[in-house]
Amino acid sequence: MIGDRLKSFLRIFTLLLAVAFLVSCNGKSLKSGMLILTEAPEISGDIDYSQGFMWRYLPGARIIAIRIGESENPVILTKDFYSACFPEVSYDGKFMLFTAQKNEGDPWQIWEMNLRNLKCRKITSFHENCTDPVYLPGERMAFSRE
Repeated sequence: MIGDRLKSFLRIFTLLLAVAFLVSCNGKSLKSGMLILTEAPEISGDIDYSQGFMWRYLPGARIIAIRIGESENPVILTKDFYSACFPEVSYDGKFMLFTAQKNEGDPWQIWEMNLRNLKCRKITSFHENCTDPVYLPGERMAFSRE
């Protein structure tokens, strides 16, 4: 009897989780099942990782979206940038913060992309490098500034 109640509870709980997952993924601009990540060129030579330069500032990197398990080409989200990394997708899946250099030699700044139309806007305009953007509750954000 307890076993039957537990099985029924688990079935209902699993169904509710599935419904919540499907509803939360509704209205995304990129195809569902896409993974957003940083693609960086191979780093060669002697690198001093203790300084943080090569893992924090990735020259020639770009942010891409790929579909897991399929062989189609990745969608390059930051093709208009010299280098871009550290993607952070908003809680609702509509926006993405990232760190980028528009042109080689520019300081690294924080940008935001609307994932529905892939338009970008610059968030920071400092002379120093800015990295590690994160979304916070209450429509706020945080980042690191050198």
